[in-house]
Amino acid sequence: MVRTLAHAWMALLAMGLALGAAWCHPLWPRTLPVLLLVWTCAAWRWPGLILPVVVACLPWADLSPWTGWTALSEFDLVVLSGAAGGLFRLARTPRPGGPPLSRYLALAALTFIAASGVALARGIADSGGFKPAFHTQHTDSMAALLAVKPVVLLILLWPILRAQVQADARRSVRRLALGITLGVAVVALAVAWERLAMVGLFDFSRPYRAVGLFWEMHVGGAAIDAYLALAMPFVVWAVWAARSPWTWIPAAALAVAAGYACLTTFSRGVYAAALAPLPLLAWLLWPGPPGLPFLRRSGAAMGATALAALAVVGGYAAWAWAGAGVAGLVALAALAAWARRGSSPQAWRLAAGRALAAALVVEILAVLGFGTFLVDRLKQVDRDFSDRWAHWTQGVQLLHDPLDRVTGIGLGRLPAHLTRFAPGYEFSGALALEPGPTQGQVAVLSGPKTRRALAGQFALSQRIALQDRQSYRVELDIEVRQRTDLGLSVCELHLLYERRCQLRWLRLQPGDRAWQHVAVDLKGSKLTRGLAWAPRQAVFQVTVLDEDRSVRLHNLQLFGSEQGQLLRNGRFERGPDHWMALASGVFTPWHIDNLYLESLIERGPAGLFALALGGLLAFRCCSEWARHGLPEAAFLAASLSGAALVGLVSSVLDTGRPAFLLLLVIGLALALGDLRGRVRAEALG
Repeated sequence: MVRTLAHAWMALLAMGLALGAAWCHPLWPRTLPVLLLVWTCAAWRWPGLILPVVVACLPWADLSPWTGWTALSEFDLVVLSGAAGGLFRLARTPRPGGPPLSRYLALAALTFIAASGVALARGIADSGGFKPAFHTQHTDSMAALLAVKPVVLLILLWPILRAQVQADARRSVRRLALGITLGVAVVALAVAWERLAMVGLFDFSRPYRAVGLFWEMHVGGAAIDAYLALAMPFVVWAVWAARSPWTWIPAAALAVAAGYACLTTFSRGVYAAALAPLPLLAWLLWPGPPGLPFLRRSGAAMGATALAALAVVGGYAAWAWAGAGVAGLVALAALAAWARRGSSPQAWRLAAGRALAAALVVEILAVLGFGTFLVDRLKQVDRDFSDRWAHWTQGVQLLHDPLDRVTGIGLGRLPAHLTRFAPGYEFSGALALEPGPTQGQVAVLSGPKTRRALAGQFALSQRIALQDRQSYRVELDIEVRQRTDLGLSVCELHLLYERRCQLRWLRLQPGDRAWQHVAVDLKGSKLTRGLAWAPRQAVFQVTVLDEDRSVRLHNLQLFGSEQGQLLRNGRFERGPDHWMALASGVFTPWHIDNLYLESLIERGPAGLFALALGGLLAFRCCSEWARHGLPEAAFLAASLSGAALVGLVSSVLDTGRPAFLLLLVIGLALALGDLRGRVRAEALG
């Protein structure tokens, strides 16, 4: 009865939060609540959909560049609604609780939750008190809620995870793997679209690092790195799990596309995290349960592992040599169909794996002469490591107070403390809202406090509809208290790197009246949409080009020569809806670039201990399941290994959606529980 009531209350809480937020949505306040209700009903009727749908939506269900919501995303609403449906189902048809977690698993989970709760309270208090909003500037109280959000979402999903794992462990892992595989396909397509629109698929010399649809990187960070590190083992799963040539070929194509996405991040951490877990997969998959055919037990597993490894390294060539790639896939299809005619039903897997590996090796050798950006990145390893070491040292020194050394400085407080206490750190700009002179609000946009080199690297931005070859005119009301240089621009921009811009620099002086109305035409090359299947995006930006200067903005309007007014919420009557702050160039004040240090600094030693213990226990659970009847668990173990590796050089818990995926993988592994003494009969079948 107690468990039933708890599930019902959790479901009501999740549903209330989802619908309440949906009714405030800047784009679809009427449609989104209906869609969420439909999804809740589907999750109640078919709870098996919850896990794959949630993780499949993770890479793309975020419209923050259009909504301006940086503290809450559409993905959060998908999770809340799905959890509500699943919890309502559990409340209506309760299941047996099952054996309890081992004391070590329970210790890790409860300690991490407690440490996160204490750090949340400290973060809110340190930021000046709780001020609810759908937006965060990464120094306010919503930054603390942004950091704890993945923990809360996992708590809501935990009863559903536990029930599904107890009902069928193998199916639960496969559902997660399927959802992640679909998500990786979206990421690969998004990266291909981004590069095709902005720099071209074959240009590997220009310093352009893909971000896909991970808009959390509007202030830098490693969201796409963390996601790919967690997801790449499941691409190997797709190849490994294919049972016919016609399912294997799409899986192999996905491996090549995902490898391209990994490579075009130009992240050395991603390369290591994608490749290093492959020997682990080979070791876990090699023995196999008795009775499996030899080729499936050894050759197929190793072939899939080698395929993913080569796909990661050879992804460049698969795209740069598109004609050869298509011909290769056709040849592989013919080879696989021919091999299937042989005496062994699994012979085609070995033949196709060898052929694909050989083709990728040839492509790798062919692509070595293309592109210089990756080579330049690899040459900077020593210098980058010394810079990171200095950065990490400054971060650890933030724990100067005895209480900080026990509980951490608080969730979401790292950026504020770095710029406040660490010498040489400051934001490239800041954004705040104040009451307006007549109606709406005023945006106060500031440049860096002291470092002129950072000026122009922080902008107030809004996405606009891009039409070919138009001219733009900007009108706005401005108040300045001293001479200030201001930049206005409309650029072809995905997120971090501008392609072509129309712009205007203004030198503003205080006038006789506080507020001045400014109207200017932007100058520069005409913007173009590009290819119909890979259209470019346009972003309007306002930036302060001086240090120690700020500008008060109101009544912003942007007119296209053939489109009319393009901006939404120019008076900020709905707060910062539709507006987003964008940073470029220097991102170190926002991130510590280390998973373990971010846990230590913000959650304290208890949080780091709990995360490490939980990760190790989850890894042990997956390894034991993989070697005793559930080979799919090997891919969970590899995913955790990838996250652990990329966490050596990247922050993960501040990445939003990838942070949730990390906790979800750990949670599913813990739900599998301690194998010894209680392996379920169906998992051994």
